[in-house]
Amino acid sequence: MFAASGCGRASQPIASRVQPETQHVIVDRLDRTIRVGEPARRIISLSPATTELLYAIGAGSSLVGATTHSDFPSAALELPRVGGGTLESISVEAIIAAQPDLVLCKWDRHQPLLESLDRLHISTLAIGPKNLDELFEEADWLGRLTGHVSEAETLVATMQTKHQSLRRIVERVRPEPSLSVFYEVWDEPLMTAGPDSFIAELLLLAGLQNIITDTDIAYPRINAETVIRGNPDLILAPTSHLKRVDIESFGARPGWGAINAVNEHRIYVISGDLISRCGPRVLDAVAEIIVAAYPNTAAEIAELTPDVVAETP
Repeated sequence: MFAASGCGRASQPIASRVQPETQHVIVDRLDRTIRVGEPARRIISLSPATTELLYAIGAGSSLVGATTHSDFPSAALELPRVGGGTLESISVEAIIAAQPDLVLCKWDRHQPLLESLDRLHISTLAIGPKNLDELFEEADWLGRLTGHVSEAETLVATMQTKHQSLRRIVERVRPEPSLSVFYEVWDEPLMTAGPDSFIAELLLLAGLQNIITDTDIAYPRINAETVIRGNPDLILAPTSHLKRVDIESFGARPGWGAINAVNEHRIYVISGDLISRCGPRVLDAVAEIIVAAYPNTAAEIAELTPDVVAETP
């Protein structure tokens, strides 16, 4: 059904990754050429975001396996598990037993597994978007690989429309200069979203200025003094660092009482699954960020994304 050749990640424009001469060739995130034959009917997804994307384009019924954290939509809870998200936790034996005709791997986490599956002649695709454009591109890839081209096109068009609607709202309400923001990926050790991460792209889309600019690491460890010196107007975090994030605890950290966001009670948690998965619901995370940054947009945002709620102290 599929054949892959070549390896080695290289930088190149997104437009060049899909060969213009045919719509049946894909160059994946590891620059492996995938020649598409019959639609995949037995797929294993090793990423919750990819699982969500498959269901969103109507290809969920082709899934025969997923990793532990694939929990959305509810139908995904019934999928057989082949391991957790880490390379070490994934069972090659469980993958083989499921007899997949396509395994969707993360390009940056599963390279040794990709090589093992290639040796076993199990078809693989290395995916993992780093930004919205790559997410839209991968929706197109999955549409072609599963025979759900029109559904994928509809999903991308819907997301692009929402994207533009959110941009227009932000352009209208953002102050000048922009609000500065610190996004806490993790608390111990303290980690944030670097400027090249997809979370940073979401912050930028919300019209915010990330206080972390001087790093090429997507999710770097930092010290608390960096945040104190940055003095953000806004602090954001996912809803959970394994246990639910306590907004009140930020002000209790040594030195953090001097930060504008703490003094003005502008600390918010954003739905962890939405913001940590670059999947079909990621724009809902942007909507939550916009409401946190500009509370007067809540009613308008609710019309676009009815379930958006940003939590405050």
